[in-house]
Amino acid sequence: MIGRETRMLLRHYLAQGASKSELARQLGISRDTIHRWIRSG
Repeated sequence: MIGRETRMLLRHYLAQGASKSELARQLGISRDTIHRWIRSG
């Protein structure tokens, strides 16, 4: 499960145009997790 702080970071970096793949690598989570989180809001 993604914690609140990680979600805040993801939201910030995605708004800045960061790549989902790069974020997944940097945060140590899978791209699928990021995509699921985006779909669920």
